[in-house]
Amino acid sequence: MTRPCVPSEAELPTIDSPADDRGVAMMRGMDVDLGELYHENSKLHRGDRAFGGWVQLINQTSELQTTLVRSWRSHRGTDVVALGRGAGSESPPPETTVPSAAEALDAILSDRRSVRRFSGPITLSQLGDLLRMTYGHIRPARHDGHLESRRSCPSAGALYTLELYVQVRQVDGLVPGIYHYQVRENALARIKVTDSEDDLRLGEAIFNPEMQEGAAAVVWFVGVMGRCRYKYRHRAYRFVLLEAGHAAQTLLLRTTALGLGACALGGFFDDEVADVLGVDSVDEPPVYGVILGNPKKA
Repeated sequence: MTRPCVPSEAELPTIDSPADDRGVAMMRGMDVDLGELYHENSKLHRGDRAFGGWVQLINQTSELQTTLVRSWRSHRGTDVVALGRGAGSESPPPETTVPSAAEALDAILSDRRSVRRFSGPITLSQLGDLLRMTYGHIRPARHDGHLESRRSCPSAGALYTLELYVQVRQVDGLVPGIYHYQVRENALARIKVTDSEDDLRLGEAIFNPEMQEGAAAVVWFVGVMGRCRYKYRHRAYRFVLLEAGHAAQTLLLRTTALGLGACALGGFFDDEVADVLGVDSVDEPPVYGVILGNPKKA
């Protein structure tokens, strides 16, 4: 007999307190959202000391070092075609011309690296450029009288399931606070003015709080699950995460192009970040972050 995908009521653990796993409570309902279930069970909380200990332990193993220097796969015994170093990295033959756009992109891709030490503010113009090129309307178009979104990153069904929130720390012309990027108006809406306590909470909510020192801003990518779920059902969660990756990479590359520094943030306490941003950690959870600013000179 085939085992059901969803456990029966008797198979589920007993919930003794509100602090128990939300995923168990969800599975007791009639409609189980697998994406939400996974997200809730993969969140990091203050009590998850085992996770941090495990990462520290793995960092010291020789197996990890081997993986770091061989993080690719080679197929032996097959036909292999050498591709060279790429169009922008070698001098072109005299009869050809390498497009300047390809050369520029080659330089940006080569220069991108994670920056974890920052110093000094950035300008409002720089922040605006980063947000618009990352997730704004860069090619406005109308179809049947409606404004269609043409952005720099792909999105499943063109639903654009992210909302960008910015923790402004040192940006000329902006009061430190939490801002929401308004795509339609290409503007920032201030959600709240932050104080030292908010900065401390957000700093402690990421795994490397020292990175916030000197940083100009942190861009948080918040997934609006319902915007994608109604069409793609359980596949929606995957699409939201893919889109966050697309958008974050665009932000990282644009930051490099402007001579700024940035570092992706994947290790953070989900609910604590959501609380400071003022978003629902279930229906609109923060899924990714990018901290940015002027690189600190050695």
